[in-house]
Amino acid sequence: MARPSLWCKAHPRETWQHLTVVPPSLPPPSQGSSAPPESSPPDGGTREGPPHFSVFGVPVRVTLGFWVITLLFGISFRNKLALGFAWTLIVFVSVLLHELGHAVVARRYGARPAITLHGFGGLTTYADPGGLTRPRRAWISLAGPFAGFLFGGLVLFFTRSAFVGKLTDGQQMIRSMVAFVNIGWGIINLLPVLPFDGGHVLEAALGPKRAITTRVVGAIVAVGVAAAAVALLKQAFIIPLFFGLAAWTNYQQARQLWAAGIDQRDGVEALLRDARTALEAGDLDQAYALAQEVVQRAQTLPVRNGGFTALAWVAITRGNGALARAAVREVTPQWAVDPYTLAAVEDCAGDEDGARRVLEEARRHGLRAVEMTKLHVDLLARQGRIADAVALAFEDADLLPVADARAVVRAGIEADVLRPAAELAARLFELHRQAEDAVEEARAHALLGDGTAALTALAQAVAAGGLDKARLLADPAFSPLSSDPRFSTLVGS
Repeated sequence: MARPSLWCKAHPRETWQHLTVVPPSLPPPSQGSSAPPESSPPDGGTREGPPHFSVFGVPVRVTLGFWVITLLFGISFRNKLALGFAWTLIVFVSVLLHELGHAVVARRYGARPAITLHGFGGLTTYADPGGLTRPRRAWISLAGPFAGFLFGGLVLFFTRSAFVGKLTDGQQMIRSMVAFVNIGWGIINLLPVLPFDGGHVLEAALGPKRAITTRVVGAIVAVGVAAAAVALLKQAFIIPLFFGLAAWTNYQQARQLWAAGIDQRDGVEALLRDARTALEAGDLDQAYALAQEVVQRAQTLPVRNGGFTALAWVAITRGNGALARAAVREVTPQWAVDPYTLAAVEDCAGDEDGARRVLEEARRHGLRAVEMTKLHVDLLARQGRIADAVALAFEDADLLPVADARAVVRAGIEADVLRPAAELAARLFELHRQAEDAVEEARAHALLGDGTAALTALAQAVAAGGLDKARLLADPAFSPLSSDPRFSTLVGS
């Protein structure tokens, strides 16, 4: 039989950030500037899993699609395998340098960037640390192309005949490819079209209040570039393709923004906020009625999705897993359901393994949040996996509320998972310097029979102050230490 939970099940009040209405075409705070067109698909791309290596402390992940598409593209255009491999290496180095340009400047402003090289190039993402003004965002966007300009310019300068003599045809081809990737695409990338860097610069310059204008300008410029490329570059399909897709994307985003304005003017966003307030107040009937009206009247997916997410939380709070699942199935696209909500739905529906798998997958992708960790720990505890619950709490000790982390320590000691519980208690003492955490560490060590470690932890508790020595003397876990003079000295007996 599964053990009882460590605390209450998931509660919607901890995930309301997922219901905040955000215009769909505005990037979230973690969205970085995009790379050149070759390294930035129209949908912006996403990070996919843990990094493979780091450069200057910036984590970098390279997907298989990056290598495959880049190599095939190089071979198809160069018709030689050797040049295809050379092209792949040049694109790898160039795109990585481009993304590092974004990342280094973002880190200079206090952000924590990460880089993914994916099917058509790369993406730099970063969490906004606060204080990222519009000019700073513009500089982050410009840093990528200018890193490419610097690299390409240096290669062109140092491969002049004055330095290396006359180049062979193959060397000349490689030199041209470096210039094309770093300088040619860099110039194109500065055109004011989202999701290219020039579009992000325009977006920063015009600000969020003129988001529709940014997309309209981008669509017009993209159509013009695509048309000119078709007329002038009859054999080159890549530029019309990229800018045709970009024009369509900007047009769709402009429409979505316009519709979002309708939701705001018609009061649908306000209804969603009222549904939130009602649910937090425990008025489930009112929350349900308001959320139903939201999904019926919403003109944009984020608002509509917010309504269905609210309906899911009403069902979760009522313990109706079937209705909760039905609500989240209406969210479009399905990946728009945040992992915490999805896990809570599965938990409510009685599928604890399914809920745990959702949270584990989110964790593999670097998603950490206090409510997700609490639910994950709770699921592990209910399944009798106390050791895993303690280990997870240890990993996220800096994230969990201290009272919750201490509950995990106590559960570990009660379940005889003593060494991990001692390690978690030691971590909590390191973070909070509270005597009770050192005492719990000492208790775990004492139960393990490690008197020396127990006394060391007790000495830390005494130094921290506020130690209840009478309670300590009455604790049977410490009875094996009662004859040790060091214990008597510490507790004053």
